[in-house]
Amino acid sequence: MTEDYQDAQEAICHDFKLPGLRFGCITDLSVGIAIPYSGQWNSRNRECDGYLWYLRLLLMLVDDLRPYVNVAPQYSIDIWPDNQPRLDSSITTIPRPKAKQKVPDFVILLARPIDRVTKTVIFPEDYVSLFEWMKIKVEKLTMAIVVEIKRQPTRSSYNEGLFFTSLWYNLSRARNDASRQGALVFKKDSDKEELILMAWSGVWWSWRLVTRLTILDQEKKGQRVQKEEQEQEEEEDGEEEEEEEEEEEEEEEEEEEEEEEEEEQGEEPEIVAGQEAEEGEGNPASANRHNNDDAGNRRRAIRRFYSGPGNEFVRPITGNIFEAIPRKTWTAPLLLGSVASNQHFYLIHFHLKKYLHDIVPERTARQACEKARVEKEAAAKAANQMAEKAVKKDVGTNTECNEIPHPQASVA
Repeated sequence: MTEDYQDAQEAICHDFKLPGLRFGCITDLSVGIAIPYSGQWNSRNRECDGYLWYLRLLLMLVDDLRPYVNVAPQYSIDIWPDNQPRLDSSITTIPRPKAKQKVPDFVILLARPIDRVTKTVIFPEDYVSLFEWMKIKVEKLTMAIVVEIKRQPTRSSYNEGLFFTSLWYNLSRARNDASRQGALVFKKDSDKEELILMAWSGVWWSWRLVTRLTILDQEKKGQRVQKEEQEQEEEEDGEEEEEEEEEEEEEEEEEEEEEEEEEEQGEEPEIVAGQEAEEGEGNPASANRHNNDDAGNRRRAIRRFYSGPGNEFVRPITGNIFEAIPRKTWTAPLLLGSVASNQHFYLIHFHLKKYLHDIVPERTARQACEKARVEKEAAAKAANQMAEKAVKKDVGTNTECNEIPHPQASVA
């Protein structure tokens, strides 16, 4: 059984925790979540108010992988189809009439930093001063995760159906945006073969592991479907215009006929007095009763769906955790803090370590050497302790033997 598989089974049994989730961090994260969910301080339900806690959460995810893994908010993805920029060129002077750009909410970057003089990979303990950043050169930079965020689900839903409709709508928008941004990442980086996409709506999230082949094929299919839909909409618009013209002509003819009949009969249509009041449309008491019921339903809905406990879509993984990697489709909505959410965070963290090993293999080798050194020192320490115990035991035995009187001495 491999070490990774053992770690995976341990994640299943003991509920994986984010590497940066230390004492007190849960409270910090909870306060950050409460701010965008506040009806008083975020009355417009804006998504940007949640950037604080999203950033903290992502930093906790990569805490043990720094300085090679970093979180970048509002990171611009640019590609130049005709004029690829050279390292010795100024970006501002390059003509880019067909440049494409996407700006995800967050991107997790993998960097390979090296020393400008020795050309070797740097390690965290190598630099102790901020002024030494000028000695560092980023030899390679690639994107590992694209994160797209939309506003949290409605906080005033009347029932479960409205709440989940709002949730699925926001997550679907985030998924579509993340997929388009991921396609641009593959076009920008010709060496990239895998990418993780994350979509968020409040404390609910979903993710998917995509490859170059799948995401670009989906983009082509999406473009073809979009083109067909546009053509179909244009045809429908033309048909609707014709139908509207025909309906207008028919209505005009009907109005003329009705006017002629009224003139012949000399009577005006009667209006039933109080008809609207009977139906309840203009009844103030009925309106107040409906408003009070709506307010009560809204308060109950807020208590039930504000955080969402008990409404998880995904159950905890009980088998091989690697079989749950979402390669073909997005995962169902995951509730932050649930066991299933933590297990899927483990899968994302596992892939980050794998990507980091590909770009900075020296880190893995150094960790292996450090682990071997620690194990060797621990084994030597344990051997010394065993030897000291054995010596103390021998000394105690000899002391007891010296205290026993000789038989001949007692006879004499």
